[in-house]
Amino acid sequence: MQIGSQITPASPALGGSAQAKTTGNGGSFAATASASSTPANTVTPAASGGNRPLTEQEQALMLPTRENVGRMAADVQTRLQQKLAAAGISASPAFELVESDPNTGYITVRGDRPDAAAIEKLINGDDKLSLAIHNVNALASQIPSLEAGVAYTRAWYAARSDSERMAVFEYYRALQASLHTDTQMRFGPQGMAFSLNGEAIALPA
Repeated sequence: MQIGSQITPASPALGGSAQAKTTGNGGSFAATASASSTPANTVTPAASGGNRPLTEQEQALMLPTRENVGRMAADVQTRLQQKLAAAGISASPAFELVESDPNTGYITVRGDRPDAAAIEKLINGDDKLSLAIHNVNALASQIPSLEAGVAYTRAWYAARSDSERMAVFEYYRALQASLHTDTQMRFGPQGMAFSLNGEAIALPA
């Protein structure tokens, strides 16, 4: 059997079963890299007792893309701005939001904030807000593995021989094994800033 017939873009070593290691704010959100994957603990209409199917827009928001992470981070920004304003808490100086306990989803505030405990109480006392923060990190954690899988598929199809396909396979197999996810969520007077592996993700205007 030829090498080319053995190595396919759907290879288990590089397909949907690959997982991204997560660190920092990503916590334990090692998630399967699949376009149909949803953020861990995401509440959908069906999961919350509804009986309607998800709309196309709702399904699209579950896809692990940088654009969707930006949209979800913008939602967290709006919720947090409203929460702090209602409590009379200033957004300055800026602080970082870290999910310190992946089992409970507890959000810790890091930064030069004497009122950090009060902010943590507000966030963790609001299930929708804390879950929204969790889901931003969960969705972002899937991106490195998914993007590597897409790049692998393109490179495999672009290869002109079995030896090139073997080289592509070996390269991306090693890459998948070394993938990690480090997310950072920072909030301040200018709003929310979110980064994935040191690269800023744009929030919609």
